[in-house]
Amino acid sequence: MRFTLHGALTASGDLPGAQGAIEALAGEMNRAWARQAKPGEATTLRVESIQGRELRVSVDSWGLPRAHDALLQFKNKLAESLGKSHRIGIREVRAEPGYTILLEKAQLAPGERQPPGPGEARTITRADKPIAVVFGLLTEADIKSRLADRLLKQLQPTQPPPAGVPFGHILRKTGEKKPQTQEEVAQALEKRGWVKRFPGRAQWILLPPAARLLYTLRDLAIEKVLAPLGFEEAMFPKLIHFDVMQNMPGYFEHLAEGMFYVTSPPRDPKALEEFKRDATLKKQIRGDLLRQALPEPEYVLAPAQCEPFYTLYSQETVRHEDLPIKLYDASGWTWRSEGGGVEGLVRTTEFWRMESVWLGTPEQALETRDKIADKVYDLVDKTLGLETRMVVGAPFYATPETAQAERIDATASVNIPTLDIEVWLPYRGPRDTSEWLEIGAYTCAKTKYIKSFHIKEAKNRDIWTGCGGFGLTRWLAGFLAQQGFEFDGWPEEVKRRMKKLPGVPKAMTWP
Repeated sequence: MRFTLHGALTASGDLPGAQGAIEALAGEMNRAWARQAKPGEATTLRVESIQGRELRVSVDSWGLPRAHDALLQFKNKLAESLGKSHRIGIREVRAEPGYTILLEKAQLAPGERQPPGPGEARTITRADKPIAVVFGLLTEADIKSRLADRLLKQLQPTQPPPAGVPFGHILRKTGEKKPQTQEEVAQALEKRGWVKRFPGRAQWILLPPAARLLYTLRDLAIEKVLAPLGFEEAMFPKLIHFDVMQNMPGYFEHLAEGMFYVTSPPRDPKALEEFKRDATLKKQIRGDLLRQALPEPEYVLAPAQCEPFYTLYSQETVRHEDLPIKLYDASGWTWRSEGGGVEGLVRTTEFWRMESVWLGTPEQALETRDKIADKVYDLVDKTLGLETRMVVGAPFYATPETAQAERIDATASVNIPTLDIEVWLPYRGPRDTSEWLEIGAYTCAKTKYIKSFHIKEAKNRDIWTGCGGFGLTRWLAGFLAQQGFEFDGWPEEVKRRMKKLPGVPKAMTWP
């Protein structure tokens, strides 16, 4: 398939002064797409014009990323880059009318009529020529909703559906609950002074009202989920050496672009003399001088938080009689630059998580995963009073392409790799059509890490591991999105533990 798109981006300020940065970013992304492309595939973005606050680009692609996805990726990276360098934001992105996708006729099932396209899309067929799918105006919302991909799916040959259920299949859900607000959480918290943006990308200062609620949610998860299941607290490092990450299957292969890399500074005082001089005298932070002086990265900031647990037992031998081993870590943050851009408090690069990990016999590992997911579901439903559901989840290291193609036999728990707990965010739209927020993922990894970290059992009996992530910052967002911001209206258990809502430390000009 060939995708040909003309796009327009509208900024919050004039763009001609940022032309060099814009063109440099376009070149950088083209090179990144070229490195990721399969043989015969390519994606190229060109800057066509820059006038006032409007930037026009064209995108051609054969394969992945498709042109509309590439446009959205460029918009997100551009907003981040210009925000830092020129204090300019990107307010709108759109695909102009005439976005064309060419398909070979062989992709249509023999004798089938072409279905009408959604929205303004239409198809044009000519004898012995490719089928052209031509769109009218596509807004950012249209692109994010996968409108073009859904139409393409309709034009594929009819095939028997694969057996099993897809990732995202709902296993359990609560009844409908009336939300107490429709406000977007991050905006509402900023207005009230409960949080304040930090200069880094998607980072926040959490002030006393938000912090106390967050700690309350953490304590509830420990006392009602982890402690009853026999978990003990540990403290794991958050600076993870490459030697450890190489044993984490799928991370460097599929998530290399989503991790934060760290280098060890040289202890030679002269190594950074030029950098320090510019920082002191000229008040300039020059990244080029740092790159010249610093060694290559050899660490990442913890992207999953479970890495030290497997290292703890790497090359060690355990006995069935001493299992299960259950630990949790609530000592720090997790760092991940996820695809799809950032969003308020629910998609950030630095987020507070609690990670539970366990090692046991296959029966123990699976039972622990199922029990922890059930207890989280009950806590979110009954104690926090949130509308929630449990779905068949994909491990977070799985690529979107892999997840979309796979089907799961959900009739047996052992076949389900991950159980996700999701909550509805009313501000995103109706419960039946909007994207729900994943707040927890509970995985039975079987022998995946046993093999890669060479963990042994004394009599060569089978042993499995599992892990469960509590996305506490997302718990906070999900709670406030449904329960609102008035302390007196919150569930009794939450109010009893918090006693009162702390005040906001104020300045004359803030909040």
